[in-house]
Amino acid sequence: VAAAARLRESVRNTDVVARLGGDEFVLVLPGTNEEHDIRALAAKLLRSIEQPFKVRDSDVYLSTSIGVALYPDHGRDEGTLLKHADNAMYQAKSLGKNRWQRYTPGRSGEARLSLEAAMHDAVRNGEFSLHYQPQFHAGSRTLAGVEALMRWERPGQGFVPPVEFIPLAEENGLINYLGAWALRAACHQTMRWHQQGLQGLTVSVNVSPKQFHQANFSDLILQALQESGLPPQYLLLEITETILM
Repeated sequence: VAAAARLRESVRNTDVVARLGGDEFVLVLPGTNEEHDIRALAAKLLRSIEQPFKVRDSDVYLSTSIGVALYPDHGRDEGTLLKHADNAMYQAKSLGKNRWQRYTPGRSGEARLSLEAAMHDAVRNGEFSLHYQPQFHAGSRTLAGVEALMRWERPGQGFVPPVEFIPLAEENGLINYLGAWALRAACHQTMRWHQQGLQGLTVSVNVSPKQFHQANFSDLILQALQESGLPPQYLLLEITETILM
């Protein structure tokens, strides 16, 4: 409600502000098609949402990502314009969020949906794997540990860059399943290496923000350690600076 009020205050009386559902809003701005006008309004909207919201005497800070589609350059009907604005919003998110992005033809929404469908098939078909990057002590030149890196190899198409499928997995919720699988698999593999004589080897596993905020995240860690038998001091969890802050 408070965000909607700020959006209304940031535009003209002749503009339309509508909530599609969830945390998504749509603004219809007749006659706003000049680059400097769009840039100025987008900056104004970002500043407006960045100001703290008061919730039960506490300050809550939000960020927003904005996608812009223009008539008639990016579509001549509302469905096409909405689709392209949505695609531009995802482009803004992929560039770091809390910014605006004008729609640019390229990887279309259809291609994104196709990749998302392929990802669900990949989970069922076991196309994801873990690759282990060795970590060495510079002084002794001995192997100290490994970092588990998730990889997706599509049959006949090669590897999909993590920068493409990891953000998509975070958006569609698959990251929770993939993250839990990677955690268990990394612990089991490291324990096998211990049994083969590489005692003291540690394994680093990357944790996404979605995983970290799961209510049962600590239970998943404990389960992976108990199933594999890996002593907990040999499991390292790597988190992003965003989670830390």
